[in-house]
Amino acid sequence: MGIMRKLDRAEFLRLSALTAITTAVAACSGTSAPAASGPTAAPAPKATTAPAAPTAAATTAPIPTDTPAPIATSANIAHATAVTAQTSKYKEAPMLAAMVQAGTLPAVDKRLPDDPYVVPHPWLTTGKYGGIIQMACSDQTDKGTTQYIQESMYGHSLLRWLKDGLDIGPGLVESYEMSTDSSEFTLHFRKGLKWSDGQPYTVDDILFWWEDEVQTPDLKELPPDEAHSGKGTLFTMTKVDDTTLKLTYDAPTPLTVDRLAMWVKRGIGPRWMDPKHYLQQFHPKYNPSVDKTKWVDTFLQKREFQTNPDCPTMTGWMLQKYNQGTNSIWTRNPYYYVVDKEGNQLPYLDGIVMTNVQDPQVFRLRIQQGKVDYVHGGHTPLTLADVSTLKASQATSKLNMALWDGGDGSGTSWFFNYDYIDPKIRKVIREPQFRQALSHATDRPTIQKAVYFDTGEKTTGTMSPKALEFHVQGGQEAYQQWRDSYIQ
Repeated sequence: MGIMRKLDRAEFLRLSALTAITTAVAACSGTSAPAASGPTAAPAPKATTAPAAPTAAATTAPIPTDTPAPIATSANIAHATAVTAQTSKYKEAPMLAAMVQAGTLPAVDKRLPDDPYVVPHPWLTTGKYGGIIQMACSDQTDKGTTQYIQESMYGHSLLRWLKDGLDIGPGLVESYEMSTDSSEFTLHFRKGLKWSDGQPYTVDDILFWWEDEVQTPDLKELPPDEAHSGKGTLFTMTKVDDTTLKLTYDAPTPLTVDRLAMWVKRGIGPRWMDPKHYLQQFHPKYNPSVDKTKWVDTFLQKREFQTNPDCPTMTGWMLQKYNQGTNSIWTRNPYYYVVDKEGNQLPYLDGIVMTNVQDPQVFRLRIQQGKVDYVHGGHTPLTLADVSTLKASQATSKLNMALWDGGDGSGTSWFFNYDYIDPKIRKVIREPQFRQALSHATDRPTIQKAVYFDTGEKTTGTMSPKALEFHVQGGQEAYQQWRDSYIQ
């Protein structure tokens, strides 16, 4: 279920892309309801004996709050925007243009790669810069405050799925070549990419992940499936130059490109990269003075960009402050490598405030009171049972409500433990006819009515009908066979 604030013309903020490739489109006010008290910038990391990295220009953008304080007069902002327009083929947010004018941030041409990623989606319309979006989750484990935001940011994509998974396009990787037998892949990264702190992004950041994290047993970082060939052996990763990486397998591995397009979240699934220039100070290979008894916990904490404000990221927003269990506050990344079709550097929003309201009833009340601009069904207590109540409060909340097709194969499913400790029960569980009988006995019509309010379709657990595998000759017929197994 997705809920979005409905605005009048004076407030309207067109957000055709939250991160340039987010499939949810929302509109929000630049002056939303109160969330947490205004944060302060996180302190810079203390100096260590690690190899010194090149010094970057100061790039800390203003912290997003409920009512952002002006960072310059309107005249200064207009002047800065005009200067940028005269000297660059790209446009940028007024808050960044003002920083460029003040000399605290390089010009937008210096921040973007030689060839930025241009969002290709036909539904994308040109947005308007500014505004803080107030989002909300409700999660006792606090995953909502971190993972919910992380799931919305695709800046770490090597490649990207397009057209609902029917095509693959570029991301950080601008182009690639594949050998005729699918055993060697050469990835060409965009030249001039930069982390959110302004430091260069190179293939060394991928090699650091592969050589110093995956191949460091203490970190327990397992290699992803796409690192294995069809024989099960690991690939060889070779640096050709700063922007070229070669993956070599000992057998054909034709799904490599598909797998690379799957992992876009850096930490949800394989990481595939980490900022070497920042993290090497916490790794004993590069900094012998780290405490060998504590370095693993420290390193694992420092590399999480969604909880550590000091950790650089490639996403559209960078973490400004993290209050565990309460909220996370994000500001725009001045070095984000994505632009829209008119050359506007994305994102459009100045910042995001994600508030974790752990009491489910208080969470619902905040929505009804209009204190939330956008909320999505995951990491929330919302169900179809809330639809009528939320609709009744629309005059106050100014929210539009949309039922969200998650594309899942099954919403409610039951699975059995094939290794159950009691041998007699284990034998029954492993009997296919027993499981088929339970499937016959399941009262799907009642479940559909009571839980799903007569939405969805009755199914035996299977893949989504939107899955790529079903978009081939005979695919839909196969899906229907699987869907209807043992439900009549």
